Amino acid sequence: MGKFNIEIDDALMDIMPSFIELTQKDMDDLSQAVGSKDYEKIKKLAHTLKGDSGGYGFDEMSKLSKQLEIYADEKSDSGVDNQFATLCEYWSEVKENFNALQ
Repeated sequence: MGKFNIEIDDALMDIMPSFIELTQKDMDDLSQAVGSKDYEKIKKLAHTLKGDSGGYGFDEMSKLSKQLEIYADEKSDSGVDNQFATLCEYWSEVKENFNALQ
């Protein structure tokens, strides 16, 4: 059991593979942006993740993404790094939970 309480709505199971694929691409792009301290790209991707994850009922991921967007706007290296690490943990648990339901 992970540190987050993640529930996947049964009604979304048919479209979850698409969400997983597209969000993984965004997370990969975000990882590169965080590594290169590209704050504008971090803000853009965090904003996209905030909306997409909220639309799928992952409210915590939406909140984490919103805070990442704020840290990127402030150009806070430690804030971005720590928030991205937490976001990655959450995302990993989403994928684990989805795979367990397959």
